[in-house]
Amino acid sequence: MAFTGITATGTKGQQFQRMLFEANRLCAEDGHGLAPYRYRTVQLCGRGETFIGVMDVAIEDTWTHLDGSSIANNDFWSTFWVDADLRLNQPNGGTGQNCAVINKRSFRLPNKTQDKSCTNVFRDEMLCYKKVNCLKWNSTSDQLYREHCYWFTSKPSSMTSWTIVDAMNKCRDDGGYLAPLIDDQNYQFIRDDVLSSVFSLKSTQVWLGTHSIIGSPSNWNNDPAFVSLLSPSSSSEKCVVIDSNQIQSWIPCNTNSNALTGAVCFKHGLAGDIPLISPEPITCEPEISSVNINSTTVEELKRILFIDPEHTNAYKLTKISVYEDRPVAKAIGGVGVVILISVILFIVLLDCQRMEQCISKKKTNTSTNM
Repeated sequence: MAFTGITATGTKGQQFQRMLFEANRLCAEDGHGLAPYRYRTVQLCGRGETFIGVMDVAIEDTWTHLDGSSIANNDFWSTFWVDADLRLNQPNGGTGQNCAVINKRSFRLPNKTQDKSCTNVFRDEMLCYKKVNCLKWNSTSDQLYREHCYWFTSKPSSMTSWTIVDAMNKCRDDGGYLAPLIDDQNYQFIRDDVLSSVFSLKSTQVWLGTHSIIGSPSNWNNDPAFVSLLSPSSSSEKCVVIDSNQIQSWIPCNTNSNALTGAVCFKHGLAGDIPLISPEPITCEPEISSVNINSTTVEELKRILFIDPEHTNAYKLTKISVYEDRPVAKAIGGVGVVILISVILFIVLLDCQRMEQCISKKKTNTSTNM
């Protein structure tokens, strides 16, 4: 299994209270999981505190993912809120707070994290990530070697329609295509590795990328064009779905039923070749109107915003001449320098003549007296 991206999900259009593990279950219903620690993960934040899949239940201050896997160098510590007010530093809940959330927008540091009790009930958002399962195999249908990565995508809560075309468009939005049926190995992988967790949590039907529009089972991506795995449909213009009982069936391609809630998408290549499924995470800014500004904050802001007048360009310019690099200005300056030097030399020469006359006169007077 590989991970290709993370996507923030709310409450599917409904707001209700839940605990961290309830949030994890809701992520799993869409074929995802509560997001593990990634550097990008902590760049997302919502209106409320946002659940992520990190805990230190086993050993205090040693943070792991919800599946118990370790975080390299215990690096989750770098995401915690550190404040000038030591009382606000995180984590601060000890053994009573063993799970983590991203700060809400009204905090001064909305992209930082803090520890919370795993059983606390919040009116929060949750951060889910898409699970991507990759398969490489030699197909029995045409003896070709293939590398495919598959993931489940759910019908967006904002959409009222979920036909085969809607599913295709959603897969393209996710960076892939509707998954074809190729042979038994590919089908079993989709059923057991991609859809098992979804089907274990809810009863649903899921679109696959196979149709009978040309009279025989074919894949939309023509790879391979003919599907020997399936029996032909009794009528044309049918598409394949698989349900929670892991049964394939043909239904009209324009079916728009509440029973249809998702699709299986795929992309060629292994996980490293798959782009992020979700949009690039962004850093949230705090809502200024609801920021709690205390005396420490004000003094810190004063210190940061204070500018020494003697360090400004305006002050420095008062201490230096204005530089002028135009040729005419330089020529005028040169002429001025020559004139000044000439005047000084003329005055010096006059003084030299007078000094010479004085010396000569003094010598003459001295000779006369002798």
